[in-house]
Amino acid sequence: MGQDEESIRKLIGDFTLAVESGTKAEVMNLMCPEDAKHFDLYYEEDPEAEPEQPDPDIDVRVDNVVINGDAASATVQTANAAEPSSLYFRKMEGRWTVCMYGPEGMPESGDTPGSTTPQ
Repeated sequence: MGQDEESIRKLIGDFTLAVESGTKAEVMNLMCPEDAKHFDLYYEEDPEAEPEQPDPDIDVRVDNVVINGDAASATVQTANAAEPSSLYFRKMEGRWTVCMYGPEGMPESGDTPGSTTPQ
């Protein structure tokens, strides 16, 4: 496993914990800047709500990490999700970020069988 794939797998774990905790700022910090702006407009955080303490041992399965230069995708399955979903990533200023959509021409993570092994 290469350094980029390791970074993406760590990002998926960090992003999952941020989403589970419900902390808007943490989620936005891990997202592509343009997607973070949209997230900020549509996600309303209750200012009086205490952040939830996510389970640090949450079960996250990462399959089919596909890296194409500074763009990537992966199939992600969490214990509380009915089905796996594709996540997209962009490397910006040396740091991988989560994006809502993959760039044009980027294969879906499931389109490249055997591209990586499950976590």
